Amino acid sequence: MLMKATFNRVILQRDTTARCASLKQDKLKQRSLTLSLKTMANGLRRQ
Repeated sequence: MLMKATFNRVILQRDTTARCASLKQDKLKQRSLTLSLKTMANGLRRQ
């Protein structure tokens, strides 16, 4: 029983860390997307 509890805790911890990592990647993707949109808008303005 005790072994199972620690096992579940480890899985939970890994799950949360993975979720945090994916959240960070999503934020980075959003940032790069907004940056590319801004550069595109600037390029359109120059034309």
